[in-house]
Amino acid sequence: MTMRLSERRKAGAALVGFAVAVNGPYALLVQRFGYDEVLRRPALDVLAAFDAGGPALIVIWLAFAACALSFL
Repeated sequence: MTMRLSERRKAGAALVGFAVAVNGPYALLVQRFGYDEVLRRPALDVLAAFDAGGPALIVIWLAFAACALSFL
């Protein structure tokens, strides 16, 4: 079954929308949590950084997870 042009455009727009949407929470994680670099540190340092982030960091993580789930 082949996709019509309009279906391909919708799928393309959804993929672009996902890429844009996921970068917002990711940028906040990099800024507030030092994400990606923090994963190279000892576990106690990571947990301390997570605790210092407070509830706002949890909301950012949830937004990041929601974007990933929307991709599925």
